[in-house]
Amino acid sequence: MIPYKLVALDMDGTLLNEEQKISPENRKWIHRAIEHGVPVMFATGRGVQSVEPYVEEL
Repeated sequence: MIPYKLVALDMDGTLLNEEQKISPENRKWIHRAIEHGVPVMFATGRGVQSVEPYVEEL
């Protein structure tokens, strides 16, 4: 297995579903990465204020 150093997630159309929500499956894998010490970041053209609610959700 590759030892991941960072997970960068695109938001619109990738991480977020059509309802602009993080699916339970995506949430599970994000939490698993964090639990294993892998930093998770959002790669997006959105402003910081529109990303903060998703960061707080996780």
